[in-house]
Amino acid sequence: MDGRLDLAAEIGDSAAGRLLPIESSGDADWRFWEKRSLNLHRVVGLWTHGSSSAREVGVEARGAIGKGFRGAWWRGLGFGIVVEVRNVESYPEAFLPLVDGRENRAGTWQWVILVSATGRKAAGLHTWIEGYPSPVYRGLLERLDERGFAIESARKDKDGLMKLLTAAKPRLFPDFRNDVRRA
Repeated sequence: MDGRLDLAAEIGDSAAGRLLPIESSGDADWRFWEKRSLNLHRVVGLWTHGSSSAREVGVEARGAIGKGFRGAWWRGLGFGIVVEVRNVESYPEAFLPLVDGRENRAGTWQWVILVSATGRKAAGLHTWIEGYPSPVYRGLLERLDERGFAIESARKDKDGLMKLLTAAKPRLFPDFRNDVRRA
């Protein structure tokens, strides 16, 4: 390999068999992969030339998802976002509010990964619950690890209500397995 990172190809390989690439949304900085069925709607987005500011990532990602995808009353929308940035420091606490701990009517943000090709580092944050796009999250971080990237992966904990609900019915809410290697 020549050392160059084609992040869209890495996501596509990680999403193979789960999500399909979709046609351009008209915004050159965004690419999407999607799985939509009668009872499931999941999306993974790639924002190239992104920002490492949690506020900017939140506004841009929610805007791009809201513009291109809609949930339905019978089928919620869940998504993960990969952001290509210049520099990734340690995973900042500021990103915790972006990832949802339970269903969100505007689309449930299940995970986010920041990737710096020049810095050879990736940092991911996943919600506490295992979801349909969780294998894509783990697969992408594992692929980057194999390419020599320093990887940091964290899991957002349950809030008080979800701790109470999962204590009563633990099998209804499978916990996310954060078995990605750390830097």
